[in-house]
Amino acid sequence: MKKGFSILLFFTVIFVLPFGFSACNDDSNNNDYLTSVGLPTSFTYQNGVVDVYSYVNGNKLSKIVYGNLGESITFTYDGADLVKCSCTHRAGIGGIDNIYFTKDGSAKVLVKITFTGSANSVTDTIEIGSKGYPNVIKKGARARVNDIEYRQEHRYVLDESGSKVAEKLYFYIDGSNSSLLRARKIYEYDNHPGTTSLLDCPKWFSVYFYENVSMSISDKQLFNSVNNLTKQSVYEGLNPVPSVLNEAYTYGGNGFPISVLDGNLGEKITIKY
Repeated sequence: MKKGFSILLFFTVIFVLPFGFSACNDDSNNNDYLTSVGLPTSFTYQNGVVDVYSYVNGNKLSKIVYGNLGESITFTYDGADLVKCSCTHRAGIGGIDNIYFTKDGSAKVLVKITFTGSANSVTDTIEIGSKGYPNVIKKGARARVNDIEYRQEHRYVLDESGSKVAEKLYFYIDGSNSSLLRARKIYEYDNHPGTTSLLDCPKWFSVYFYENVSMSISDKQLFNSVNNLTKQSVYEGLNPVPSVLNEAYTYGGNGFPISVLDGNLGEKITIKY
């Protein structure tokens, strides 16, 4: 059965990071796959529900339509820059309305989030590293633990091999340098061309999207930006024993995934290009 996601700000989340690889079509060798594969156009669940992806200007996301319940996300660009995501919800369901992306110099992006039927908004800050991936994402929304409000920071570290990513979620009391480690996550990848390795998108966005914008489990594939996620190990707090999710792929003759047994759902998703 398809697993939908309400578009809310999560305080503790699991999302997929394509570190160590380019999130855009930077590798000219990927062009070898363009005529035979291109980009994924649909993800079909075992119950027959289909998520449909469409593109503009060749390889930029234009719209994602989730099943047949009226849920979708539309992407808006200013030239080459992604500037807005607009969310449409099923009748009677609220959540995020729009997300606006504004560059603040070369190493920072401000993200303004508005909500359906509300004048309130939240602003997150993405601090970008030298390779275009986030070093830190500072959340505008506050987490509450034992009646104490904390600001949240997600920090990312890429290992030398490029095949693993470490992500840590810290909570800080405002005005204090004292931190509370909430979770550590390790993400591992295969060596096959990723489902969305031909997608043209900002590297920081591919990290940010699943946490704040995603409506469906198929969106996880957006982060297979060069190779494919195979394993997520999540350590809560200082717990030395992780919970583990595995992703098992079937590959086509050109090496691209044509299906995935998803670790969250426990069911197969068929991928069409």
